[in-house]
Amino acid sequence: MDDRLFDALTKSMVSTVSRRWMLRSVATGAVATALVSGFARLQPRESAAQEAFAHFGCRHVGKPCKRARQCCSGLCRGPKGRQTCRQHNVGTCQAGQDRCANPTLGSCNGQPDCACFQTTGRGVFCGRVSTTECVECGLDADCAAVTGPGSACITTNGGNCLCPSQSACMAPCPA
Repeated sequence: MDDRLFDALTKSMVSTVSRRWMLRSVATGAVATALVSGFARLQPRESAAQEAFAHFGCRHVGKPCKRARQCCSGLCRGPKGRQTCRQHNVGTCQAGQDRCANPTLGSCNGQPDCACFQTTGRGVFCGRVSTTECVECGLDADCAAVTGPGSACITTNGGNCLCPSQSACMAPCPA
């Protein structure tokens, strides 16, 4: 075999291997991109109402958690590996009840000064209206020093309910 034939054969092998490697890499990248973008579309998106609470920087009731400080309520409970953020001081309130969204809503726990409110963590809370402190908060823990233990940080319907702020601290209603 002469030198020119050997060089030609070597060059053709190198260029064939490189093309194959390149085509395989491009194909792998395209498949990976398609899988990642398809997976992202499968993830459930929160509605606009749910996203409105994102500025509080904490996880909502029912969301997975590992530590209490991740939750707006400060409560992370459940079996190891499947813990979720929990609500507290619900009293006789039902899911979705919120005096700020529905001013005609009655009292809770049979107390005339108590009503159901939505917390920053999208939980329901039976709170004493007369203890409302108009301070910005995000976590229920922010309110413990303001309105006492068991307090919650409630939403104020964009500042249109009880306080001009986006949120407020409220003490729990006695059972």
